Amino acid sequence: MRLAKYLMSQFQNDYKASHRRKSVLRKEPKILDFSFRRNYNKRLLKLALISGFLFGFLFAGYGAAEETKPPFQPGEKFIFKITWGNILIGHATLEVLPFAQINDQPAYHFVLSGKTEGAIDRVYPVHTRIDAFTDQALTHSVFLKNRISGRHNKLITYHFNWEKSLVQRTENGEKRMPITILPGTFDLVSVFFFSRITPIWENTVHERPVTDGKKNVLGRMKVVSRENIMVAGKQYDTFLIEPETKHIGGVFKKSRNPKIQLWVSADTRRIPVRASSEVIVGSFLAELISAEGLF
Repeated sequence: MRLAKYLMSQFQNDYKASHRRKSVLRKEPKILDFSFRRNYNKRLLKLALISGFLFGFLFAGYGAAEETKPPFQPGEKFIFKITWGNILIGHATLEVLPFAQINDQPAYHFVLSGKTEGAIDRVYPVHTRIDAFTDQALTHSVFLKNRISGRHNKLITYHFNWEKSLVQRTENGEKRMPITILPGTFDLVSVFFFSRITPIWENTVHERPVTDGKKNVLGRMKVVSRENIMVAGKQYDTFLIEPETKHIGGVFKKSRNPKIQLWVSADTRRIPVRASSEVIVGSFLAELISAEGLF
C-alpha cells in the first residue's frame, strides 16, 4: 500500500509539472508526459543495483591500511541475486579484472555490473556497468566510467586530477564544474575494495572520503556486531556493518529513517555476503550466490 501511494504521488507531481511546462510553451492536446517513466527508470536503477547491492559499499571503512597483500586478485568474481520483498528483480556482479594503464600508470580495475530481470526488465529495463580504477597502492581513485543502457542510455565518467585535487564528472559529453576532493578520496565502487584491506572490529566507526563527482563527503560506517548467518545454504561468520545514509540521495533522502546493513565475512578476505535496505518503497535484499577466484 505504501508503494502504491508513493508511486501515485510521484506520478501526479510529474504530470502536473509537465502540464505547467506545456501550458507556458504552447497549447496542444493533453497527453501523458513520459518524464515520469524516465524518472522512475532512474529510481529502478538505484533500487535494483545500488539499493539492493552497492548501497552497502557506498561508505565503506577508513583506517590506516596495513602494508600487506590485498585479499583479492584478478579473476575474483562475486554474483548476487537482488530481491524486492519476495520478487527477484535482478542480478549484480562484482569482479576484479587484470591491471590496466591509466595516465601511463598501472591501475587496479574493478567492475560492478548488473541488470534488471523478469517483469521489471520487460517494463523498465536497466542494464549498467561501472568500471572503476585506483592507483596501484590502492590509496585513491584515478578514473571511473559508468555506462547505463535501457530505455534511455547514459555514459558517465569521473576524471581525477590529483595534482590539483579535483574531480570532473561528465554526463553524455557534458562536463560539470570540477569539484575539490580530499586526499585519499575514492569513488563509490573502489572504496569497497579499500575497505577490504582495512582492519575492522566490533563497536568501531570508520571514515573515508568518497565522491560521486557531484560532491565529496566523509563517509562513515559503524561495525555493529559479529554474527553467524546462513546465505544460499552456507553458513558465514560475519561482521554486521551499518553505513550512514545522510549523504545518499534519491530514494534514501525521501525515506523516513532509511536503513542499510551489510554483512561481510569476518576473515581476512572480507567477502560481501549479504546486504539489505529499508526505504520508502520497500525492503531490498542482495545475497551472494556465487564466488570465484578467491584466495
